[in-house]
Amino acid sequence: MREIKLEQIPSAEEYASAFQAIRNLLSDAHLRILKSQYSADLQQVTSTEIAELAGIEGGHSAVNSQYGRLGHWLSDELQIIPTARKDGTFPWWEMLSSGYSFRDKFLWVMYPQVSKALEEHESLDPVSYTHLRAHETRQARVCRLLLEKKRGGGGGGGGG
Repeated sequence: MREIKLEQIPSAEEYASAFQAIRNLLSDAHLRILKSQYSADLQQVTSTEIAELAGIEGGHSAVNSQYGRLGHWLSDELQIIPTARKDGTFPWWEMLSSGYSFRDKFLWVMYPQVSKALEEHESLDPVSYTHLRAHETRQARVCRLLLEKKRGGGGGGGGG
């Protein structure tokens, strides 16, 4: 399992400044996506899980598109470009998270610097993981429990 991430991750302060600069571009869907990942156990999720937790119509492909757009805006603001793929495209999601493949799924793990920046951003009031779990589908629950078992952790996640 190879982790993919930016070579040089900006500081929480740099991310906070970038979020502030792009705040007028952020849609309700972007905010729900960020809140869902922020509130997830270990801030680690798939795009399918985010779609379910955040209620994003269009499922994982819509989340991938919105997440990529958000990453691209941050890239422009921070003046950092992720390493291009072999086909010349850019993994814009790397601006927000590291990622890796696991059992035919791709997991995004939010950088701690992004998490801290979100805590400081006034338009983001992260909802509780318990609340998000109440809307979790059976398939997402099974995936989450398998991941927790693999990591050796129990359930958990913040209360609230």
